[in-house]
Amino acid sequence: MNTIISAEDEKFYLINHIRNQVLIADIFKLLRAHGVEPITIKGWAVARYYPLFSRLYADIDICVHPENYQKALQILDQKSFNIDLHCGVRHLDSLEWDEIFDNSILIHTEHCDIRVPREEDHLRIICIHWLNDGGIDKERLKDIFYLVKNRSKDFDWDRFLGVVTERRRQWLECAIGIADIYLDLSDFLKDTPLAHCSNKVPPWIIKNIEKSWKENIKIIPIDLCFREPKEFFKQLKLRIPPNPIESIIEQDGDIMAGRIKVSYYQTLSFFRRLYNFLWKITKSKIVYLFNTPNHKYAI
Repeated sequence: MNTIISAEDEKFYLINHIRNQVLIADIFKLLRAHGVEPITIKGWAVARYYPLFSRLYADIDICVHPENYQKALQILDQKSFNIDLHCGVRHLDSLEWDEIFDNSILIHTEHCDIRVPREEDHLRIICIHWLNDGGIDKERLKDIFYLVKNRSKDFDWDRFLGVVTERRRQWLECAIGIADIYLDLSDFLKDTPLAHCSNKVPPWIIKNIEKSWKENIKIIPIDLCFREPKEFFKQLKLRIPPNPIESIIEQDGDIMAGRIKVSYYQTLSFFRRLYNFLWKITKSKIVYLFNTPNHKYAI
């Protein structure tokens, strides 16, 4: 995959990268001052692998030890930082936080040292994140491409594949296989355990992601669409039935399963989301009720 970047775009990418780097450094210094050591994933940590940092990103993803999550949340809320704070790495990896943290690395910058996962762990996180979004973002498939293409010479494939279950290994093979099919990783996968992983991608997945790419409809949190009926029903249609790839990841399912089992995962995912949605609506109504000035229990 060839990337041609104009001088103007190069300047824009660099400014975006430096701006976010300063913001991340400020967050790291603030959390460290309170005894919390964070790790950043995605965005900035991935852009380092792109030519001339040519990856635009607005979200800042910060992970902290689950025991420090509430503390970090309060610290960052006081400063009004607009970031995505994660309790550990959530479902994006099956390794315990301590294992990921103990193997993480520090990247030196002029502002402070920024901690990121070791590259094998980070590639796993990026692969699962892309699948968990249902494979609908073709542009973000480049994250997987560049992490594989520009990996270090001592990249440990056993660390990447051998620390997870067989089921999760198949997820990883599938994600990298898709990147190989559409972006051509063949030269960078030679003599690796994933040299032929593109052959293992189920045909229904290819059909599904190509359909999503063709429709090119952005997924928006449905609770943000209540005042726009047209957008609400468009977003609702995208979720019924739930994206099959996303459902498999959510249910810790078998990505090589047949259509019947995939439908089962979708059904479970639908009811789980419905429950969460109804709970969120109920909770918001309760908060509104108790914060109404005329209510005797207003807070």
